[in-house]
Amino acid sequence: RKELWTDEPETFERRQTIYAILHYTLKTVTLLFNPVTPYLSEALYQKVYRKFDPKLSASINFECWPEPDTKMRDKSLEAEFDVLFGTVSLVYAARQKAKLKRRWPLAKVIAVTSEKASEALKKHEQLFLDLINVKAAEYESQIPKYIGGENWVSATEGEVQVLVSGKRDDKLLGEGIMRDLARRVQALRKDLGFVPTDVLDAVHIAELDEESRGLLQSYLEDMAELVRTKKVYLHDNRSDLKAEWHESKLDDKRIYINIH
Repeated sequence: RKELWTDEPETFERRQTIYAILHYTLKTVTLLFNPVTPYLSEALYQKVYRKFDPKLSASINFECWPEPDTKMRDKSLEAEFDVLFGTVSLVYAARQKAKLKRRWPLAKVIAVTSEKASEALKKHEQLFLDLINVKAAEYESQIPKYIGGENWVSATEGEVQVLVSGKRDDKLLGEGIMRDLARRVQALRKDLGFVPTDVLDAVHIAELDEESRGLLQSYLEDMAELVRTKKVYLHDNRSDLKAEWHESKLDDKRIYINIH
């Protein structure tokens, strides 16, 4: 998803490839859904696909049923992703057990599993880390001796066990606050009718507690990029800026957001 929002010329061809794959996949899924959800499928076909390709059939019902292309199937890749997604689910379970939100970045995860499963995770490590929002991964055949204490939480299924470090330093705390606030800004963008491609002039956040403001300072540029705005400003009080403020909550504390 991140790659689709960048405008860098170096990744133009890759973005075009991603768009082509999405178009092919979603159109195929729409055709497959048609017998079950005919009205929705027809609406998508007319408003999305025929809008950009008038040469298509007049109705989705005139399209041919999709045929599987066995040449496009990679069974070894499917097996690797079964391992990947299974391990990701375990990390989510460990996070839930420790009440660590998925948006909060964590320092480290240890996957205790077979050599074959470890190789699959290593092969797709960056995707693995992105999905679980963890900075680093370690792969072991048995639980390391140094593991213990209240900072680690685990989840197990079959022969796979994951251990997640719940210890967060100021850097991780600041990034977590940034992601929490970004989520609220994105929701406000949607409520106010902004489309995802709109770039805002500014985002103002008021009455965030002093500790959170300090932790957030080094992540303001990252937040601006994430919520597609030119600048993010922090204010002690709403009275600092005459604007239309929207109330929200961050960890049960009231904060106020203005976007334009």
